[in-house]
Amino acid sequence: FPTVPQFRDVTDLDNAPQYIIDAFKSADVCFVGAPCADHSSLNAHRDPLSKQSLLIYEGLAHMQKFNTKVGVYEVVPDFMTLMGGQLAADFCVKASPTHTVVPIKMDARDYGGYQTRLRWYILILRHDLVMSRGPFRLPPNVGGARTLRQVLDPLHIIVLAGVTASRGWVKQVPPPPS
Repeated sequence: FPTVPQFRDVTDLDNAPQYIIDAFKSADVCFVGAPCADHSSLNAHRDPLSKQSLLIYEGLAHMQKFNTKVGVYEVVPDFMTLMGGQLAADFCVKASPTHTVVPIKMDARDYGGYQTRLRWYILILRHDLVMSRGPFRLPPNVGGARTLRQVLDPLHIIVLAGVTASRGWVKQVPPPPS
């Protein structure tokens, strides 16, 4: 999709073309993939207070600025307990003037998905929606989790020789021990 604008992260919205800002303002729901590397216990060099880690608050600030009705954040489970739960608590405090925060621990397999681990989803719901529609409720569990064979079975039709990578890769090097 060569005509689709590419942004590094949510801070690029500050200098985005007006049509992007207008689209953001008109959206009822905004999904945010929070940067998880500095939130995950799998990262031995994580920094929960890094600029990248704190982008989750930037996303929230934009949703508040543009009066977004519903925000959906997918976060790694460690986000909820990192620094004694302080990052999650700070997120709730920052959201509270405009939005109600609803944390949900969910297994996508319960809803027909095939992701194999529990995830936390943080919903932010504008206060007027909660007042007019009541509290958020998860839909009923539909079960129907697919097996790995069902997910991977169609891969036999892909001609691997025709699959190419179009982006450069940068090897991440951990900082030297101090």
